Amino acid sequence: ISVSAFLLNRSSDLRLVTSKVDNMYKLFDNCYSLTSLDLSNFDTSQVTDMQSMFYNCTSLSSINLNNFNTNNTENMEFMFEGCTSLKNIDVNHFDTSKVTLMNGMFSECSSLLSINLTGFETSNVVDMYCMFSDCSSLSYIDLTGVNTINVKSYQRIFDGVNEEGTIVFNREFIKDEIYDLFPQNWEYIEKK
Repeated sequence: ISVSAFLLNRSSDLRLVTSKVDNMYKLFDNCYSLTSLDLSNFDTSQVTDMQSMFYNCTSLSSINLNNFNTNNTENMEFMFEGCTSLKNIDVNHFDTSKVTLMNGMFSECSSLLSINLTGFETSNVVDMYCMFSDCSSLSYIDLTGVNTINVKSYQRIFDGVNEEGTIVFNREFIKDEIYDLFPQNWEYIEKK
């Protein structure tokens, strides 16, 4: 079963039965007027593809993903790309153990101030190209749980981030090529 579109009623009350849905590709794509989303009642346990799910939701400033179950998700490409009004995204609880694609996941989130990915398990991820590119307000990234050893595509991962900030990471999990792309003027904090 694939979901490609949905209807919002006038009260913006989202009630969508999603327990059988396995594809949420572009579900909220280009929802320019959408300012907030509470998806805490979504059953996403069967979803394998979340590519571009919130792509270009330029007015979205609040999103509740507290109960998102991403146990089966393999694709998170461009998931939040272009969400230029989001200052915070709580995704630390995501189970990313099956995810292989994270390219552009947060790219162009120009209002995003910080991101905590300590809970991310990324040993199967092969693509992080442009993952944080053009996040021009981003000044804190916690990558403590992020493992980039199998990542093949990583170019432009931090292009266009804030000029100053802090990045927390476990050096053992960051391959040299990605470490060399860390923002130069940022403070580096190594954890194990």
